[in-house]
Amino acid sequence: MAKGVPQSPNEKAAASRNLKKFWEDNPTGPNLQHGAKSAIVRKRYSDRRTSEGRALASVMDQIVVDLGGAKEITAAMRIILGNVRSKLIILWQLSDYLDRQVSLVREEDQEALPCLKMYMSASESLRRDLDKLTEMARKKPANAPDLRSYLEANYSDEEKEEGK
Repeated sequence: MAKGVPQSPNEKAAASRNLKKFWEDNPTGPNLQHGAKSAIVRKRYSDRRTSEGRALASVMDQIVVDLGGAKEITAAMRIILGNVRSKLIILWQLSDYLDRQVSLVREEDQEALPCLKMYMSASESLRRDLDKLTEMARKKPANAPDLRSYLEANYSDEEKEEGK
């Protein structure tokens, strides 16, 4: 007996009813995702027990360290880090696919595979995001002193009295 295949008349009738209800609820068909956005791929990269999940977590953790640590990350930087994470997954998936190809050029028209162009575009986009993150980390203002310590460091007692 194959698992998931209806065997008895009751099972076959139930399967038929379920399939009919599915098509009534989803007239355009199932919403299947594939590639880097599929549930299987997302799960592999979000689970730190898998090699993909460990590799992604390691890269993301190192980027955060390079930016000064988790305490130094602003909300804007978190958004960009989310984009970096997504782009890394897409690039790694595309890289895996391209590595399995016999040739990166189609024989009939001598054009590069469309996914190679997508890989180059995503790679450039990732580079820009990483450049922006490092620029934001460099431009972060140092912790400003409070007003009292600023006044004590920069003004004499007479100047402080005049300012009152």
